[in-house]
Formats: sequence, structure tokens, C-alpha cells
Amino acid sequence: MSGVILAAVGVVVVLEADGHNVTVADPSGGTCDAAGDFDRLLPLDAEAYPILGRIHPWAQFAYDARDMAAMVPEIDQLLAAARVGVERRGLLRLRLLPYTVRTSRAPDC
Repeated sequence: MSGVILAAVGVVVVLEADGHNVTVADPSGGTCDAAGDFDRLLPLDAEAYPILGRIHPWAQFAYDARDMAAMVPEIDQLLAAARVGVERRGLLRLRLLPYTVRTSRAPDC
């Protein structure tokens, strides 16, 4: 999984396989190939969020499969602070990506 923060766009997280974005079921319906809309919650304290705390403005980043599995509890913590609407939906999409790497079926959100 990789992502980049763009000044006008914000955080965009994608899951890539063989150079292509992977499309997953969107918890809000339909499908999606990126997660975002949770910029208000960033930056995160690297001590409290050792995986997601690596996200820095204007930097590209990548996570391996181990990191992705470890980020699920961090995303769950952020969901408690997320606003209802696009911010929460963005985090729910982000939460699906680690499961997509490990299984062919993502969990229900």
C-alpha cells in the first residue's frame, strides 16, 4: 500500500498489485480503489500510532503486509474520533485494505 499527501487533494491511499490499483468493495456501497478524506485527523503522534504516525505531509510512503495488519487497531482508534460522513467512510475504506492483502474477502464494517 502506498500513498501521498497533496496540498489541494489531501491523503490518497491506494493498494497496488503488479503496478495496478486494486479495487475493493466500498463499505458504503459500490467499489473503491482509494481511501482518503481523513486529513483532519493527521498528523498523528508516532508514539501512539506507530504505523499511521509515519504519514507526513507532502511525502510519499509505503507499507508492507506486516505494517498493514498492524494498522487495523490504529484505524479503529481513529474511527472513534472521526466525523460522521466522508471522514468516517474514508477510514472504513482504509481499514479494508489490509484485509484485501491477506484474504480474498474483506470483513464487514
